[in-house]
Amino acid sequence: MSVKSKAGGFREGSGRPKGSLGEKTLAVQEKLQQLGCDPIEALAKKLQQLGCDPIEALANISMDTNNTPELRFQANKELAQYVAPKRKAVELEGTLDGGLNVSVVKFTEDEKK
Repeated sequence: MSVKSKAGGFREGSGRPKGSLGEKTLAVQEKLQQLGCDPIEALAKKLQQLGCDPIEALANISMDTNNTPELRFQANKELAQYVAPKRKAVELEGTLDGGLNVSVVKFTEDEKK
């Protein structure tokens, strides 16, 4: 990550390294540790006390045709991350020394079977 200097322009290697935690995040984590507070554990205990399974609740929302399409979409979007990997952008670089042929094929529903 680069930070713009006061003189203008960017300086390589300046700033917080990618993936490292910021000061505020570290301070909150330290305070929670001092207090013996684990918010994830607390949420899990509360959900268990309530007899609530968040995955089951989302699945019910996604399948209930009485819900709005937008709500069902959001529920499916949340659930999808547990059954399919998230796709990341891929950058391609290269040079072409010759021609390039591209074939675009459109399949109909009958052809896919």
